[in-house]
Amino acid sequence: MGRRSPEKKKDDRVFRRLPKCVVPVHYDLWFQPSNHEPVLHGKLSLRVQVMCETREIVLNGLNISVSDVKYTCEGSKGVQETGNILINGEMETIQIEFPNPLTVGFGTLALNFEAEITDNMKGLYRTKVGDGKRYNFITHFEPVNARRCFPGFDEPAFKATFDITLVVPKDVVAISNMPIEDEKVDEKNENLKVCKFQTTPKMSTYLIAMVIGDFEHIQKTTANLIDHYTKYFGVSYPLPKCDLVAIAEFPIGGMENYGLITFIDTRLMVDPTESSAWNIQMTSLIVAHEEGFAKFIEYLAVDHFFPQFDIWTQFASRILHSALATDSLKNSHPVEVEVTNPGDIDEIFDALTYNKGSSIVKMMYHYVGDECFRKGMKQYLEKFKYSNAETADLWEALEAASGTPVGRFMDTFTKQMGYPIVTVLDVVSTDCGKTFTLKQEKFWADPKLNEAASNSNYKWIIPLTCCKGSKPLEVTVLELFDGNESNLKEVAVTCASNDEWIKFNAGSVGFYRVRYSAEVLSQFTNSIKDKSMSPLDRLGLLNDVYACVKAGISSTTDILNLLDSFKLEDNYSVLSSIRDITADLSNLLLRTDLVDKFDTYCTSLFTPIKERMGWDPKNGESHADGLLRSLVINRLISCKDETTINEAEKMFDQHLKGEKKISADLRTAVYRATLFKGNEKTLDTMIEIFKNCELSEEKARILQSLGSTKDINLMKKILDFALSPDVKMSEIDYIFYSLNNSKHGQDLTWQFFKDNIKLFQEKYPGGMLICSVVRDVTGGFVGDEFAQEIETFLKENPIRGTERTVQQVVEKIRINAAWLKRDLNAISTFLGSK
Repeated sequence: MGRRSPEKKKDDRVFRRLPKCVVPVHYDLWFQPSNHEPVLHGKLSLRVQVMCETREIVLNGLNISVSDVKYTCEGSKGVQETGNILINGEMETIQIEFPNPLTVGFGTLALNFEAEITDNMKGLYRTKVGDGKRYNFITHFEPVNARRCFPGFDEPAFKATFDITLVVPKDVVAISNMPIEDEKVDEKNENLKVCKFQTTPKMSTYLIAMVIGDFEHIQKTTANLIDHYTKYFGVSYPLPKCDLVAIAEFPIGGMENYGLITFIDTRLMVDPTESSAWNIQMTSLIVAHEEGFAKFIEYLAVDHFFPQFDIWTQFASRILHSALATDSLKNSHPVEVEVTNPGDIDEIFDALTYNKGSSIVKMMYHYVGDECFRKGMKQYLEKFKYSNAETADLWEALEAASGTPVGRFMDTFTKQMGYPIVTVLDVVSTDCGKTFTLKQEKFWADPKLNEAASNSNYKWIIPLTCCKGSKPLEVTVLELFDGNESNLKEVAVTCASNDEWIKFNAGSVGFYRVRYSAEVLSQFTNSIKDKSMSPLDRLGLLNDVYACVKAGISSTTDILNLLDSFKLEDNYSVLSSIRDITADLSNLLLRTDLVDKFDTYCTSLFTPIKERMGWDPKNGESHADGLLRSLVINRLISCKDETTINEAEKMFDQHLKGEKKISADLRTAVYRATLFKGNEKTLDTMIEIFKNCELSEEKARILQSLGSTKDINLMKKILDFALSPDVKMSEIDYIFYSLNNSKHGQDLTWQFFKDNIKLFQEKYPGGMLICSVVRDVTGGFVGDEFAQEIETFLKENPIRGTERTVQQVVEKIRINAAWLKRDLNAISTFLGSK
């Protein structure tokens, strides 16, 4: 959604965008990857248009060498040889200088090049196949990694068409964005084949894709997914094919390259008997890559095809509230800002950008309505097909379709970081309903910043909605709350009786929080218990109260008292939020003498639903029941519930003996319970199962379970195993995350990370994976001393692309430290009363 960049730092290198004096028109690319050494041999013939007289052509290139560079001006027989070729690794550019000016008009730049084939899932990278003597080759060019594969204009605005030719072993599969136009035996080597692909549409470099290797495939003519989008948007799919490829090692969930969408294999492949309900559901979200707008469209399509998934409640739980949590930090960032430094792009295209982006698009969708949304999107897609567009162009199209001020209110959510909290200050009953006095101000996770929020210049235009006790599923659309006019507003809700509750932000559609007094909160209790309030509203209310608690504007006892109303809860998404809140509190108390008491309290919350669900699936169960059973049993194991752990151990023993197979939904829970009480032999058994299984989902389950052991020596062995050849780069984070749930696990993992910092600096040159590693290695600590140590160490030993992540982690640790100090006694009193 628009252009993004971090705020400027004092020590930033000054990066410049590519000059626009020369622009690309058409690339003719020839590639031959070596199977014996990490080198890609290539040839480039690039037709360009010279817009103004110049003596240079500046391309992007990183770890690339070039040779035999020539420029031919169209309409002239002369070929101009180059003068200097300046390669700047820091700027990621190749500057080609010519002794004479290039004539305005069209010409062709020809050169040979060699690029590095990486092992870090950037550019063109390789993964081992079978015995490790052969490789599969995969590209991942988003956001600025095409420059690692070939010299070119690697910025999204520089669009062109592409002809791609691959020279590969004759017995492998070669795929690119377009269908193969011609395939023949290589003239120089009969063991090779030359695959020439059809010309692509006009596109950006980051959407190019190539996959080479040993792949099996199935083929089908679609009659639903792509056709659904064609019908929905009124725009035809512009390509002749769409390949979906499952990759064993991939840095993100999926990437929407033109005509060739690549995925981590667990997001595309399921086994009917071995895959969990969660993974089957996640595999349905293969519609598009996880960008803000695309993520919303993913969920919109899944809701159409799989209404039984209750996907919008899961969206609120997984996407909306994750974005709200991160965007309340001082070290957040806007969705829409200018990009200048390519080294920071990975951090800007982070979970916040995707999650907040999709959440505010969903808010806008409900504001304009489905019909106007479709009409506006059709106009936008037709107008900007194969060309560049900015965020304002999308808002303009939706405004024209809906007649509403889309741009004015959406700009307040995209161009400034953070979001508002709407506080209900007063309510007055009238003859025709109720009148509320509302106040908006910026919400900060840090209590110190909340104290100064009234002096903030942040203002939002909020589309207000509400629902009420007499008609809890009916959404009442109120007016816009324009903070530019005043931060106070009176809102009338008609036909509301004195004794019925009114909840704002109905259906958790808006990207804001709502704060109620303790008296008003008590009015919601009965509707939570009898579940007459919708799951989305129960979820929104729960998360808003919890956020206010962490931010110091409510007491922890408010959330603990509210949790008591959810003892009969059976909605998966609501319970997953309760799990997250209680796990967060468990971690807060991890180094206090209250941790065991809190585990006992959590056990009382989750045991009733476990007893209703049981361990075995029942006939007629819904999709959500499998998710729910797994969630509850996993949480009880985390609480060290002896009954649940003993039952799980018996199941594992039966599983090993072949007496009764563990269902896929429960395998992680059973593995965790077994490892919690197990010894070195147990660990060895689990590692052996990991090495011998082929299903990536099963491997992930095992790795996510390893950290459950309470044996310090086994933890050390697990950490050593994390860096063994058996564990892929994309899998290491599972181990760190699992170890982060115990005090000793946190301490050992952090020390292990520090001891191996040089390896992590080399192995992960930026990107989402290393940001996840940093979060999981450090994020569980509570205490100012931990924050200081982490901040100092990672400042002295920086990892490119993690600067903002480190700032966010340190900020959260300090916020939690203040929270613990503020409410420890209140939590102790509450637990003592149970």
